[in-house]
Amino acid sequence: MAQEISSSEDLKIYNNNRHLKIYAGPGAGKTHLLVENIKQLVQHSSKLKSSFRKILCITYTNVAVEQIQNRLGSFNTNVVVSTIHSFINEYVIKPNQIQLKRIIKEEFGLLINANKVISSVQEGFSVLSGHKKEDIYDYLGKRYPLIPSSLYTQLSRTKMADVQVDITKLNSRNDIGNSKSDLKYAESMTPEVALAVKSYIWGEAGRLSFDEILYFGYRILTQYKLATHLIRCEFPYILIDEYQDTNPIQNKIVKVLSEKECIVAVIGDVAQSIYSFQGADYKEFHNFTLDSTLPVQDFVIKGNRRSTQNIIDLINYLRQEDEALNEQTCELNFENKHKVTFLMQENKTTFSKPLNEILEKDSVILCRKWSEVLKYISNVTEEQRKLITDIINAYSFQLRRNLENELQAKREAWIESMIAINELEDAFNRKCIPSAFKIFEKYFDIEPSLRSFNKKNEQLLKKVFIFWEKVTGYIDETILLKDLIIKINNLINELDIPTKGLSFRYPVVGDDDYFEGIYRHIDKLQYSTSKKITNEIFSSNSNFMTIHKAKGAEFDNVLINIEPAARLDSKECTPLNILCNPLIFGKSSDESKNSYEEFTRIVYVAASRAKNKLYIHLNGDEQTASVIDQALGEYCKTKGKEKFFDFVYC
Repeated sequence: MAQEISSSEDLKIYNNNRHLKIYAGPGAGKTHLLVENIKQLVQHSSKLKSSFRKILCITYTNVAVEQIQNRLGSFNTNVVVSTIHSFINEYVIKPNQIQLKRIIKEEFGLLINANKVISSVQEGFSVLSGHKKEDIYDYLGKRYPLIPSSLYTQLSRTKMADVQVDITKLNSRNDIGNSKSDLKYAESMTPEVALAVKSYIWGEAGRLSFDEILYFGYRILTQYKLATHLIRCEFPYILIDEYQDTNPIQNKIVKVLSEKECIVAVIGDVAQSIYSFQGADYKEFHNFTLDSTLPVQDFVIKGNRRSTQNIIDLINYLRQEDEALNEQTCELNFENKHKVTFLMQENKTTFSKPLNEILEKDSVILCRKWSEVLKYISNVTEEQRKLITDIINAYSFQLRRNLENELQAKREAWIESMIAINELEDAFNRKCIPSAFKIFEKYFDIEPSLRSFNKKNEQLLKKVFIFWEKVTGYIDETILLKDLIIKINNLINELDIPTKGLSFRYPVVGDDDYFEGIYRHIDKLQYSTSKKITNEIFSSNSNFMTIHKAKGAEFDNVLINIEPAARLDSKECTPLNILCNPLIFGKSSDESKNSYEEFTRIVYVAASRAKNKLYIHLNGDEQTASVIDQALGEYCKTKGKEKFFDFVYC
């Protein structure tokens, strides 16, 4: 039985007599508990008297790392806050290069240069980012002359970057950790070519994928006891947040470190486990044990410091079968009495009234997929709406990349050009010359003209202003992005503006970054639609977000879209079933049941982001509403509560 605590509790981890497992629901103050107990450790633990020894705090995202570091303030001196991948890279992979290369030689037969440093790829980048495929072909030809060049010269850089260690066996709850792994690669590639490509990625590029960081980190820690001992000595305490997002291989790494000397505390919530597609398994937290002589003590925080009672009643309803934490209580947000509103859309294609007339101001809209956001974007034709969906899906399924990441990093040529044009147009409308010149100075060789003023420089600057005016004149509602970029480059040539060797690029057939499966959609993209992608969907102040991205955040007012469920395999997995028969987790090994459970958890996570007002948008009529009303009404009757929900038709 878990001991109930508050988020301000001193758990006395410094007593060093047990490991800790802490159940904490949404809004419970997990970060506050974590930070305050780290401070208590720093002040009271005798194990931290040496400046060499520190607390290790592992959390799931870089945003969470920054948040914890900011709250720790001066206590950061005694703490390393990191994601699991960054920690393994910095404290296991980098200091143990000799051991890493021995494992690579033993398991894959590749001899890596002793002076080459191998480490993690930068987040959002490919292991071959910055490496031309022609250079890889040249390497393969010289290093592996017996492999016919015809076997690899048709391979794209993307396919070569996808060659990596298959961690499937090791990342299984049933594997005891002894299974060696093979490489996984495209069907069009031979095993010999795959191994040769991997020798370039490890030996020349010096990069490991995120899965490989975990794989080789685990191998080093289990095969080289000194490496493990040094980490245990440096980090006598390991605190891990969001443990429900842990996958089996990460759990095995934690178990290895906790066998001796280390005290481990894990915090999580099975109801917020929604990353199965990344290998995460909530059972790692649910069944958490350690191969240690010390016991694991369970704690639970039942308070909710975020949401109103009505919102808490809904999320309690969704997780009512959870024995560990089936009923949170409202601790702070007592004043707001807004009910949870089900927005019933009777016509699947159109709204009967504009949503801005229904929703509270500044409502954030959360969807399961980016493509589902598009139904809320105004003034886009259905053809262009479908096109954006096709582009998003092409990046996900063909390149296994996220369009949002590409837009934020501005790595793709068409994206970089699109954003530059967008910024020029915005600067022109605001009559802001400094903003425009940030773009001009990137593309045009105009610095000498800005430093000294003469007739020649005056003419050049006039050309630049003519360019600016004409570019904005080209823009209309229907012009294609591709055609606009072509016109802009023609204009640069026509005005004879000296460039820095850069153009407003748009890849064409034959370019290394041209992918037919992507560009057959982008070729049809209107510039006005591309602006909506950047300004309305993927901007830093966007009111649209995927549920997965919103995890860990909170907002005053939230609308969640739980349509459609068509991509899920199970016919039972419908929004109506989830709302009427919620199941956070069960004991079935049936894959369709697992999908059903995760869908319930996705709805749970989305609903728990709201502080004051929550809307749930789904397709349906009065009959649909009646079914929901009956299911939730029975729950309210059982709990002796008034109905915490209402219905609005839109």
